[in-house]
Amino acid sequence: MTVTIPHQYHFPDIGDQEIASLGVPFAFVSVFDHWLTEAECVATNLFTYRNAFKANQLQDYLAGERKFLALYNHLGNAGAIVNCPGVLRSINSASSEFQRILRRSLREALFMDIYILRDMGCASSEILTAPM
Repeated sequence: MTVTIPHQYHFPDIGDQEIASLGVPFAFVSVFDHWLTEAECVATNLFTYRNAFKANQLQDYLAGERKFLALYNHLGNAGAIVNCPGVLRSINSASSEFQRILRRSLREALFMDIYILRDMGCASSEILTAPM
């Protein structure tokens, strides 16, 4: 299904304070065991696919990438909506296309928003935003 109305109409860009005030659970996720300082971000070669490749640390990067893919696959087991490129459409999180979209976004080849549908055991689903 293709939705031609801009995704901002359906999913406005709101900040952490507004999300918290709505009672919507959210979390920041890092592949590292702690939040990196600015100096650590600059120093690490594992922050991006390109830097890891250039530094011959691709296997370490891919280990972290697999963790993110597993998380998104688990979160998206009830389905997901993506804007790739720029048009909202539903996608099966178990599909190879969803995996490709996630990898391209994680590797900074193409940024997009992924909206995770969470099965609430009723007729409707809760939508969690996962900006990429």
